[in-house]
Amino acid sequence: MRRTLSLLAAAATLWVATPASAARDDPGLYLFRIPVTSASKNASLSDLIEADLEVPDAARLVRRLGDTSVSVVAVQDGVVRIAFGADETFRGEPDSADLAATFVVDYDEEPVAILSDELQVTYGDEPPIDALIEFVDATIATKTYRRSFDLASQVANSLEGDCTEHAVLLAALARALGRPARVVSGIMLVETSGELLAFGHAWAEVYDGAGWRVADATRPERDLADAQTFYLPLNALDNEGPGYALQLAELITIYPARIDRVRSVEAAVSMR
Repeated sequence: MRRTLSLLAAAATLWVATPASAARDDPGLYLFRIPVTSASKNASLSDLIEADLEVPDAARLVRRLGDTSVSVVAVQDGVVRIAFGADETFRGEPDSADLAATFVVDYDEEPVAILSDELQVTYGDEPPIDALIEFVDATIATKTYRRSFDLASQVANSLEGDCTEHAVLLAALARALGRPARVVSGIMLVETSGELLAFGHAWAEVYDGAGWRVADATRPERDLADAQTFYLPLNALDNEGPGYALQLAELITIYPARIDRVRSVEAAVSMR
């Protein structure tokens, strides 16, 4: 039954990816590539940037971004102009849902419990978030797009997957250790070797006691030389039950068909 529902999620994930070309020829484990343009071919990006997102449902995207630390600058004709920094997250204090064993983040299943024990043997009883990232990256030894959107226990069994499997397993191990965590989907924007790239991506957010922190076990810095990365969260998976595929399917309405005029905020002000 779980595998059947996971396959439904796979269909939803592929549906979301349809508007953009697949990123399998690109480094990393990203869901799909998004066309992106820069306002300046020469200037490197600062720590705070603006970008114009062309989306099917601008109003829904604006509502979703209202739960994050991203600023909406303007909305016009299906284009949402936003300002954001390198590691944006969803806001709010963690609650019981961020610690629960659920259908998707099923850390109470034996395969995940075994990995949790291995993690603590290697890194101690309270491993830091960086250790969680390193452990999940090393544990998912087969980096592949063959999986769909697997449950944590399935990832712990197969030890393979793309960014979604890395995110789900990391969230499960964090919760097993008593750390609030959630699975997030969105956009990773990368400036590397003078080139600007954008990808549909998934990662985890883990609460470190002071706030939420981006935790990306695919470790893009290893595959993208001299990369400056920006994480733009669009969806925190709050439906972790058997119907989770339905929430994934809704992402097609807020993922951008393209991202234009990416620029540093200082440059954006001078352009207005």
